[in-house]
Amino acid sequence: MPELKSILLQYFLLVFYLLQWYIIVVKKEDNKYFVLMADVFDSSNQSGVQKKLHDAVSHINQKKDTTWKTFFEITRGDEVAVIVDKTCGWFKVMRSFSDIVRPFQLRWVVIYDEIREGLSSESSAEATGPAFVIADQQMHELKKTSLYASIRTGYENIDQQLAGIVNLFLERLNKFSKLQLDTIREYQHSRRQKTVAKKLGKTQQQIQQTLKSVNFQTIDLAEKAIDLLVETMNNKLR
Repeated sequence: MPELKSILLQYFLLVFYLLQWYIIVVKKEDNKYFVLMADVFDSSNQSGVQKKLHDAVSHINQKKDTTWKTFFEITRGDEVAVIVDKTCGWFKVMRSFSDIVRPFQLRWVVIYDEIREGLSSESSAEATGPAFVIADQQMHELKKTSLYASIRTGYENIDQQLAGIVNLFLERLNKFSKLQLDTIREYQHSRRQKTVAKKLGKTQQQIQQTLKSVNFQTIDLAEKAIDLLVETMNNKLR
C-alpha cells in the first residue's frame, strides 16, 4: 500500500509539472503574434494626415482577413497598428495599407512576440504584451533613421536579410507616381492592358509605356519573391 501511494504521488507530481510546462512554454508560444505598426514620415509638416489615416483604416478594415486578430486602429498620433497571426502574409497587408495612404509614406515595424491581453475585443489599442513594448522601442529607433522598415521575429540573421530586401523594395515603390502605382496594381489584377486603360481613363499605349517605365516584370517578381520569403519564414516560427 505505501508503494502504491508513492507511485500515485509521483504520477500526480509528473502531471502537475507537465501542466506547468505547458502553461509556461507551450501556451506562451500560442500567444505569439505579429504586430504590424506604421508611422507617417514627416507627419508634422504635412496637412491632411489624420483624415487620410482615418479613411485608410476604415477602408482596409472592410477587407479584414481571418488571419487578423484585431482591426487596424490608430493607436496614437499618426501611428496605426494591427495584430495578425503567423499564417498571415503580412507584407501584402503592409503594401495594401501603404497604397491606400499615399501620397503619404509610412515606416513599418514588424514584431513577432507575445500578446497577453486584449485580443478578445479585436482592438489593437487595447492589446498588451511584450510584442507591443518591443514594437514601440523599435519604432522609436526606426524614426532616427531614413529606413522604411524594421523586422524582429527572433531570428536575427533572417530578420536582417528580409529587412534589407523590404527596405530596398519600399524605397523603389515610394518613388512611383500615382498613375504608375495604379497601373501596376490594375495590371497585376487583370493582366490586360486594354482593361487597365479603360479603368484608368488612359490609352492602351500610355499603359504600355507606363508598364515599361516602371519595369513591371521586376516589380511583380520582387513582390512575389518577398511574399514567398515571408511565408517561408512564418513556417519556421514557433
